[in-house]
Amino acid sequence: MDECSPSSLEGDPSEEDAKPFDFKRQASPTWDNDEDADSDYQAKPTKKKAKKSSNTSRSSTSKAKAQDKGKGKLKQKRGKKIVDPDEEEDKPKKKVVLAKQVYWKDIPNWGDRTDCPLLQLPGDVLDMCFGLKSGLGVRDYVALAGVSRYFRHHFTPDIFHSICWSKGVSHVSTLHTTARQIDKPETPSLANHIFSRNVDDWKTARPSKIYNYGNPIHYIPEGPREVWSEAQYIVYKEEQSKWMENERKTQIKSIRETLEEQMKEDKKKKAWAIVGAHSRKVLATVKGREDGEPAIDRDEHGLPVKVKKVVDQSDTTSERAEIEDQVQTNKKKGKKRSGRLTNNKRWTVPDTDTEKEYEILPQQYVNNGERLIYDHWPNEWRCLAVKWINNKRINKTEAMRVYKVTESELLCLKHVLVTNPMSRKIPQQAFLEAAVEALAWRSHGGVEGHKQYIRARAIQTQKLAQNRRDRIEKAQRDGTYVYKHKRRYVSPYDWWRRDFVYDFYGSCESDCEACARENGSDYDW
Repeated sequence: MDECSPSSLEGDPSEEDAKPFDFKRQASPTWDNDEDADSDYQAKPTKKKAKKSSNTSRSSTSKAKAQDKGKGKLKQKRGKKIVDPDEEEDKPKKKVVLAKQVYWKDIPNWGDRTDCPLLQLPGDVLDMCFGLKSGLGVRDYVALAGVSRYFRHHFTPDIFHSICWSKGVSHVSTLHTTARQIDKPETPSLANHIFSRNVDDWKTARPSKIYNYGNPIHYIPEGPREVWSEAQYIVYKEEQSKWMENERKTQIKSIRETLEEQMKEDKKKKAWAIVGAHSRKVLATVKGREDGEPAIDRDEHGLPVKVKKVVDQSDTTSERAEIEDQVQTNKKKGKKRSGRLTNNKRWTVPDTDTEKEYEILPQQYVNNGERLIYDHWPNEWRCLAVKWINNKRINKTEAMRVYKVTESELLCLKHVLVTNPMSRKIPQQAFLEAAVEALAWRSHGGVEGHKQYIRARAIQTQKLAQNRRDRIEKAQRDGTYVYKHKRRYVSPYDWWRRDFVYDFYGSCESDCEACARENGSDYDW
């Protein structure tokens, strides 16, 4: 072996060098002997990286700790948008719809004139203007009877019976959707001769609330009245006044209970509403908004939020003191019992008591804020016509589609919230159809203006539909037409019928009109 070879320099290998390799790092071949070579140390074992779990999201507590320690700093990444969790995202705000009040524009201004030339016309001319052939509706006759005593006097129960029969008025109820027809009058055409016949005065006076005292149960001295002493008479008058007061209180209580029972019955009738062909439960009643006001606030169930009135307590003490002073000054002075008798030895008993009746005024049994209205011309057929008119309600979508009114205009109308079969959290708005029709007349400039507006919208719709058909025909000729599947509108109560028809005839998943025609089930839902 060559003397200059590395093996000759290191010497011959011994038995210890023949041991197996003990995971030691081999020294690089070099001519110098390194006293502190890397081969004398064991190699560090390599760490295995833990596999990432499927759920890489950090808990809320760990995120909070990282943010507190300053480790949760945002890092810029290429191609990703950085969102600061502390800053709220600017979401698009929903457009706030404000109420828009609409007024009549075709009412002439009479100025200072108080006469009415219309009522001075002959009866035959008025019959031609207001008869059954004039085209007036039931609501028009009710309105005329409500604003003029002259019309109210001539619209007798027989006249309204003829009107209701001719216009198809029926007995209605909020609990049942089926209507019951009214009886046929003896003279169905009597409403054609309203003003050309003589009508007697049939106005009824308001019944007086005068009641008689019952049998007295108070103290009455014995013997004839002429022999009563002064002391007996004083005790007699005191007991009599107490008994009369109790009689009045008992009668007032009975009248109030009767009114409360009537109000409960009216509330039961108003708890349901007929919307379309179905009876729905009324959840709440919403008053119409003023001009420029937004819609009412609603809770998570879609019901209006009750606003609590904030009362300023600063001036309540002074106002309360003034009210107490007024009550004390206006308080009736009761009869005081005289402690001493008169010195007149020839005292005589006063005349016999003539107070046998007492009167009860409406403010004694009607609560504050309520009004007691009395009908001096009672008419059962007019009341039936009013119930029939107020029984018809439509939802907001139907009102905007049929009468072409806007959502801001509908906010001014009083309406009710009824149950929605498609969603529990979104109640359905139900408006009186008569009120919506009157709103459309005010918005479009009267009855004739409304007809012209509807006619113009229909012409515009026809033009748009014709333009669409022309574009489709042109695309079909060019070969670029692609049919788009359209879903048909199915009302909530027709799903059972739709499933039955589709199971029988069959249909595709798209539920389009073309498949319905091909399968022979082209029904107008």
